[in-house]
Amino acid sequence: MALAVLVAGVMIARRGISSAPSLANEQRITSNPPEAPVTSSVISPDGKYIAYSDPTGVYIRHIASGETRPLQLPTHSNTAPTSWFPTGWFPDSAHLLLLAEEVGNDIPSVWTVSILGGNPQILIENAISAAVSPDGSAIAFLRMGPDNLELWVSRNNGSNARRIVDSVERAIVARLGSWATNPLYTGSEVTRIAWSPHGKRVAYIKGLWPTYPDPSMDNRYTLETVDTSGGLPKGVGRFCATAAGARLGCRRSSVFCPA
Repeated sequence: MALAVLVAGVMIARRGISSAPSLANEQRITSNPPEAPVTSSVISPDGKYIAYSDPTGVYIRHIASGETRPLQLPTHSNTAPTSWFPTGWFPDSAHLLLLAEEVGNDIPSVWTVSILGGNPQILIENAISAAVSPDGSAIAFLRMGPDNLELWVSRNNGSNARRIVDSVERAIVARLGSWATNPLYTGSEVTRIAWSPHGKRVAYIKGLWPTYPDPSMDNRYTLETVDTSGGLPKGVGRFCATAAGARLGCRRSSVFCPA
């Protein structure tokens, strides 16, 4: 049995070496100065455009030609300056999701705008981030709940919003066990939402971090997915992160991604 496992491992390793894809060619898209860094960016589904924001506004860049133009967005509401951040695209690659944040207001909102022109339209209030489903029929977004962020899904116009994951603080205790009950780990969040290709599940990352940062203490994360029609989330994996990088299973010998 052990020999069979060893042979299978060698075959898989050889197959991985022979079929390893070539590295992609990197292409620099922006040349922002340090005082105006890029704050958010998303590539259109057709791969032709990138929408990005910096402290001066939101821009649409045609990747092949390099042509760049600003989106005409209001920079002030009735009460305070507003910052805009692209957070997703609709499948037609012509309509963009934007996150709007007013200075002094801790509750952002999600808007949509056509890159061909026109005024932005508000879709969802009290939304921290958002992602459009692959067929464009629904939007998954994060909302501030009583304890922490929650995961919600609505129609593409913001209607019929319903919560599919409760506050992370309650859910994370059941899934992370001793991680969550450790009194040193009291910070928590849900972040990095994304749809599955078939549009039936939403993936997200849950995190715990020490109340008092300590170089010897890892931030703890789990990757989970949930069916948008209901049901309990399913864990995909755990990993830890420090200044040195991230690791699967919180073992220093297992590298998850570079820092």
